[in-house]
Amino acid sequence: MFATLRVLGVPFAFLWGLWVAARRLSPRSAAPSRDPHGLFAATHSITAGVVTLVVFLVYTQFENMCSTR
Repeated sequence: MFATLRVLGVPFAFLWGLWVAARRLSPRSAAPSRDPHGLFAATHSITAGVVTLVVFLVYTQFENMCSTR
């Protein structure tokens, strides 16, 4: 997530990347709706918000697919 936010030019990308990483360590944080980094990115620009949410959803689906095998 850090890389996505950094490429999009969203401020505080490193802090959001740390926050997402910490949340992903918790087994109860699987719901992407509880992760507001997409909304924060949307305050930077609507395109950044949409791209961030899409990347996060794709990453979550990929992670879930790999963990079930």
